[in-house]
Amino acid sequence: MKENNKLFFMLFTAAFIAVIFFLFHIYEDFNGNPFVKIRIKKSAEKYILETYKNKNLKIDFVGYDYKLRNYKTKVQSKKSIDTQFMLFFNKSGKLLEDRSYYVQNGYSTLARLDKEYNKMVRDSIDHSLPFDKKNFFVTGSFVKKFENDEASPHQINPRSLTVDKKYDIAALAKNSGNLSISVYTDDVSYKTMAKVVLESKKYFDKKKIPFYYMDIAIYVGSGTNFNQKMKSLYVFDFVYSDIYEKDLAERLKKQAEKSKNNSSSSNIYQEK
Repeated sequence: MKENNKLFFMLFTAAFIAVIFFLFHIYEDFNGNPFVKIRIKKSAEKYILETYKNKNLKIDFVGYDYKLRNYKTKVQSKKSIDTQFMLFFNKSGKLLEDRSYYVQNGYSTLARLDKEYNKMVRDSIDHSLPFDKKNFFVTGSFVKKFENDEASPHQINPRSLTVDKKYDIAALAKNSGNLSISVYTDDVSYKTMAKVVLESKKYFDKKKIPFYYMDIAIYVGSGTNFNQKMKSLYVFDFVYSDIYEKDLAERLKKQAEKSKNNSSSSNIYQEK
């Protein structure tokens, strides 16, 4: 009897250990090995000390990219708000990529400006919003100029930005701000969209939130129960100065034709 109990205990222990290893393997696949992360952090600290000789830099966090199967660390300056970039390592601690050029090329500064503008937009939402908050979503960002883009006065070229400089967000938004708005409603039509666009402009004007472009999407349904099969209409890059009542629905429809190629979704409903 004792031998049976001993055998059962051994089998149970072996099974328990196997389950623990299995669960750890699954965790490691998605989150990385915590022991490797410790080694990666040390490698990153050594790298920034030798490469930049800047005592103000620190490793903000160590993460894992399960798609690329590599580890990433965020380098952050203690004094410079815009000096933050990523380093990528393999599991052996070998550096794969240093993205400090994000700071040099202005992308880190532009990311900060995006956050400041988006916060301005989100903080403006209150009880006076003419839509149900559960069915209204908005984000603010700046229109960016990428390397191969044609020059436009309403894009921000990251290379033109100065690291850590304090910018007038409202002034930038008036020239290059983009509001992306999604509204869930009972009807999908350009007439309904026109009402949403007019009400949104009126609201954000009142809140003194400037923008140059508006992206607008309306869905039939509820924002708490989104699914890909919802009927929807999209319009991209609708200019602030074009938002007025006369023939707005028709002008939105024309703009949608230009926007159509920007979305590959087969669920976009086209009003007849």
